[in-house]
Amino acid sequence: MVTGVYYAPFDSALLSTWGWPVETGTHLLRLICAGVFDRHPNLKIIIGHMGELLPFCFTRLNVGLTMAGWLLGTQSDDHDVPRPAMRNNVGYYLRENVFITSSGVFDVPVFDCARAMLGLDNLMFSVDYPFQDNFAAMEFLERCDLSTDEKERFAHRTADTLLKLDDDERDRSRPLAVGDTWYRLISRTKSKVGRALISALVK
Repeated sequence: MVTGVYYAPFDSALLSTWGWPVETGTHLLRLICAGVFDRHPNLKIIIGHMGELLPFCFTRLNVGLTMAGWLLGTQSDDHDVPRPAMRNNVGYYLRENVFITSSGVFDVPVFDCARAMLGLDNLMFSVDYPFQDNFAAMEFLERCDLSTDEKERFAHRTADTLLKLDDDERDRSRPLAVGDTWYRLISRTKSKVGRALISALVK
């Protein structure tokens, strides 16, 4: 199997941290190259982990893969039926058809890169529970250099619009009960202890 060749004997760690974004990003690029978004221009896809590495390779992919796709579109394996060519460049599809979430990646410089390459309207805040710490996610949201309006767009409004979510202001404005406050206090304490232990282990 490919996973055995690529990742063994470290597959349990490498698959989730490196293999997942590489494989997911590759699948998305194959959809783009195959003309899926040309045939279905209203199709929207959401990917996680701040774009599965794609924002960091945006310029290289937009130039190299777009040119290769157009050149290959003039050729054919059987010399009779030409391959379909993308009608637009790769960057167009990433901005028009792809939305990315922050799930599991709570680094401001990484967010800044994704925002610069794709634009804030393509980004949505997300946690990654139970794999990542929810409090770390909230602290990340606070650290992002965003205006109040931008923070609201990133935190929920883009998702509200894209997913057609009901915006129930009554639930959002509900005051915290005593049980909620106690739960948050315990959870935040566990979060801080857990992150301190991880930091001590990886230093």
